[in-house]
Amino acid sequence: MTDDVIQINLQRHEALIFFEWLAALEEKRDSIVIGDAEQKIIWQIEGQLESILVEVVSPDYDKALAEAKRQILGKSGSPTSLDGGSE
Repeated sequence: MTDDVIQINLQRHEALIFFEWLAALEEKRDSIVIGDAEQKIIWQIEGQLESILVEVVSPDYDKALAEAKRQILGKSGSPTSLDGGSE
């Protein structure tokens, strides 16, 4: 296996939602089984996102998160396709 760097591109609102999911996963780690290697990767990704997303430490975090969800789900409030658009 090579040590090539893999890059994943996310829009800021997508990264914010992903960060929130990782944080929620961390809160539930006692009730789910996560291996040590997987946990280390989760912490690394969460730390990288936290260092980039200024919203995480903003007093308006909840507002930013709600806006990110709105952008992803659109006006309907539910996912309608894999690309995030309406069918």
